[in-house]
Amino acid sequence: MRCHVRSACVYRFADDSCTLVAAQGVRPPMSMPLSDWTFEEDRVHGNVESLIALRHLAMSSWEVLRVGSRAVGVVGLGQPVMNERVHDGESRIDTELQNLALLLHCDSLERKVLDSVASQERLGLLVQDLVSVSRDLVAMRSERAVIATMTYRIMGRLMISEIALILASADGTVSVLERRQPRQQLSELYFLASALEGAMGVTEIANVEMQSTFAEHGISLVVPLRVHGVYKGCLVCGDRLDGNVLTPDGVAFAEAVAVTTLAVLENIRLVREEVSKQLLETEVQIATDIQRNLLPVQLPITPMVDVAAHSAAARGVSGDYYDVIRMTDGRTLVAIADVAGKGIPAAILMANVQAALNILARLDLPIDEVVTRMNTLICDNTEVEVFVTMFVAYIDPDRGVLTYVNAGHNPPILMEDTAAVDLIVGGPLLGVIPNPPPYKVGEHSFRHGDVLVLYTDGVSEIGATRNDEFGVERLVNCVNERRHQSATDILTSVLDRLHEHAHPHSPDDDYSLIIVKHL
Repeated sequence: MRCHVRSACVYRFADDSCTLVAAQGVRPPMSMPLSDWTFEEDRVHGNVESLIALRHLAMSSWEVLRVGSRAVGVVGLGQPVMNERVHDGESRIDTELQNLALLLHCDSLERKVLDSVASQERLGLLVQDLVSVSRDLVAMRSERAVIATMTYRIMGRLMISEIALILASADGTVSVLERRQPRQQLSELYFLASALEGAMGVTEIANVEMQSTFAEHGISLVVPLRVHGVYKGCLVCGDRLDGNVLTPDGVAFAEAVAVTTLAVLENIRLVREEVSKQLLETEVQIATDIQRNLLPVQLPITPMVDVAAHSAAARGVSGDYYDVIRMTDGRTLVAIADVAGKGIPAAILMANVQAALNILARLDLPIDEVVTRMNTLICDNTEVEVFVTMFVAYIDPDRGVLTYVNAGHNPPILMEDTAAVDLIVGGPLLGVIPNPPPYKVGEHSFRHGDVLVLYTDGVSEIGATRNDEFGVERLVNCVNERRHQSATDILTSVLDRLHEHAHPHSPDDDYSLIIVKHL
């Protein structure tokens, strides 16, 4: 009446359709696709002719209802009551159309609020259930208990009796961790589910062959499971017991619980690994402490002989060994050894070598007999592939003589005033040949100012990974620069040079160094 027309109808736009809100004087269709409407910025003129269902309405114009820039509906206005409109007719129509647009907009907002409230209530219940399940799962420390809880919660919420959890272990083995499915060969579903991006009802899967395979197993829901984007497995569920279709809330619940379960299982695994790691670190620390105590805490004071030594481990526990033992007759026994391997096994063998040498040294045996007995001991108590390189020497400062046996070790260097001599006389390394040829004994003068350098291959090979070994020549030159200083000063200088050469990397191998200087 306010627009002075004989008939009118109003359609609301919602999603992809337009729905009839009200009509007066005409009987238009209740709804139609939104795509049937084409309109300009402000109004629709003539488009009604393309809508066969609306031709009989004989509307004089179609006006777009907007709130701001958003189209909320359209109104059809019939023929004017009078042949000519009154002078303020256009402005009145515009006002009424704007009011109508606001009404439609407010009504739409109210509907959305009501829908949102209902949705929030459902969401609230879903969140409560998920919080409850998550609290239960996180508190568990048993994988079996976690999987059982997940199974019963999902079966109860979705009203299903068939469910299976299929996961891959760290080595890639696919395992069915939970089976409430009468059918066999479920592991094949692991690979099929990896192609899905998220939880999906089987009827929604586009691939017909994949859909058929899941259906053959009686599965209606597939939930692929991923950790940080990496596919780990899947959860599959059968049909509801009441025959109804799974609701979106049910699907969301199953997916959330399954993902939480996977996270808890992963945490249990990580905690178990961390505990094992801590136990191993504790054992290594204990072994390191024991080994440190095996090495001389303080080198014995030996007349006319100045000794300094240092040993460092590549992995916390070293396979290197050295010892300095003062004999009752005034001589000094100096030994250095390198046990094959690294870590705890090498340290255990090194402890045996240390104990055996300390016992044999006190028997006042010839040096070749000491080495022969060491070889027999190692052969009798270790595997074939385990061996030890070793250098043992008696230093007699009164006579100025050094007597030694080199059992396959890096030749120590005896630095005299005019020459550097490699001490190579001896025999095979220890632990390889049960009855080796007799070890040869080397003898060399050792007089005032002479320096004996004993080292393991970790010293000369520092920098080998970048094709720049420290080498024996650098070692000799470094000792020569400081040979007139004390054994401690010479050792410190060599260690500083080694650290500079290795920087910024850590040594790749255990290394030990002994400096013996005749005073």
